[in-house]
Amino acid sequence: SGPEDNDLNKTIMHETDMEFHTKLMKLSNNALINSLLPLAIEFFDKQFMCSITYHIEDKKGYREHFKMVDAIKNKKLDQLSSLIRSHLDTYFKNYNNE
Repeated sequence: SGPEDNDLNKTIMHETDMEFHTKLMKLSNNALINSLLPLAIEFFDKQFMCSITYHIEDKKGYREHFKMVDAIKNKKLDQLSSLIRSHLDTYFKNYNNE
């Protein structure tokens, strides 16, 4: 497991994370949220290119993703809303500490 593996893992994590957030935003069927999609993609791409920690070490971010998927499956919109708010709070705290 050398530096090339780490770069590959980071790229795969970035692509997976982008796919998750894109699908989640599109799933909202909200015109405003969907209009923000290009900005979100640009933001995450810039973050990735600047090598800012991309939740790779932060397993909490990914656990939150799985909880969101469960809330969607179980049609628990209040829970989903709460999870998204918490996820954003966690993310921006980590981002601001970079």
